[in-house]
Amino acid sequence: MEWVVAPIFLVIGYLIGRRRRTRTQNQGERLVRNSLMSSFPSNTFHLLNNVTLPIANGTTQIDHVLVSTRGIFVIETKHYSGWIFGSANSRNWTQVIYKVKNSFQNPLRQNHLHLKTVEGILDFLPGEVFHSIVVFTGNAEFKTEKPTGVFFLDELLEYIDFFPDNVLSINRVAFSVGRIECARYQITEQTDVEHQLNLESRFGE
Repeated sequence: MEWVVAPIFLVIGYLIGRRRRTRTQNQGERLVRNSLMSSFPSNTFHLLNNVTLPIANGTTQIDHVLVSTRGIFVIETKHYSGWIFGSANSRNWTQVIYKVKNSFQNPLRQNHLHLKTVEGILDFLPGEVFHSIVVFTGNAEFKTEKPTGVFFLDELLEYIDFFPDNVLSINRVAFSVGRIECARYQITEQTDVEHQLNLESRFGE
């Protein structure tokens, strides 16, 4: 009987853990989305969320792409607590909560792939209009120097405002949004499952 019950509990635990992880990610993404949506004039920007795009060996999933007259901002969100250790060049970063260590992929390297994917779709735009941003929305504290390109939520808007306006025309913004919308996969649960399988095949569980 135990050999039947044990796998069931393993599956239930996996699903619960995945749901909790998704809820945490969505909370951070929601904070970023609300911050951006409440701060930019509606006629000068368009925010795309949860963008899944094809790449050579599968798919890549981007939290946010802000297409604006100030440029194209590709945003990776991390809703983490605890201590964070990591550098720009390291493959993985470490989160420590109550002496428990968890490793996660360097979000700068992760977002670099996102940025290059968007650049490939919007190949009619110059490279200098594309910007990579990693945003931490939880109460995490960096115990190593916070790398360039990484921000807390309360630093995000000021950083974007740093870039000059009218770098892209309203027509360019609209055309860029159309290109991405045509290239992205439809947002469905199946899309999310397929992307997760692609990640596991490339990086392991």
